[in-house]
Amino acid sequence: MIDIQIDEEQVKICQGLLARTPSKLIRASANAVNRAITAGKAVASKAARDEYVLKAAAVKSTLKTTKASSSYPTGVLTSTGSPILLGNFQTRQGSRALTARVKRGTSMQKVAWAFKRTTHSGFYGPLQRRYQKLSYPLKVLYGPSVPQMLGNHNVEAVIEARVRTVLAERLDHEVDAVLKGYAK
Repeated sequence: MIDIQIDEEQVKICQGLLARTPSKLIRASANAVNRAITAGKAVASKAARDEYVLKAAAVKSTLKTTKASSSYPTGVLTSTGSPILLGNFQTRQGSRALTARVKRGTSMQKVAWAFKRTTHSGFYGPLQRRYQKLSYPLKVLYGPSVPQMLGNHNVEAVIEARVRTVLAERLDHEVDAVLKGYAK
């Protein structure tokens, strides 16, 4: 989880500019937070895909936002989900072994006793034998979950930097709009 705060100096400047209308300051800050959350959602998907071999839909489907309002000027961007099937990452079935890659910049790794097949129930993806010489039982293979990927230090730093930048820019813009009479 990323903790983003509005800079104290910026808050003092905004309070000085909007001293006569404190309710407009709260609304302006809520609007800025909402725009920062939207930017954070977009950059989270891209940053995760820059680090991991994964499709955007798999990341975006786990992201949930809670918008800020005048009565509650705090917004939240969260990701919830379980581990993702290994078939959603890069896999290749060779003549002898299944190879898979989860992180970009790494080579394909062999997965022992694994193969891709369609089961009787219609599932298609990588499976692994639990015991080397027995046909059954089989287990489905998984990679990391999206919250784990977004918790990676590199990914988290990219998201945090973008959200901070957008929050500062939008707060300036929203206060300027109030001062010029464009905002309600």
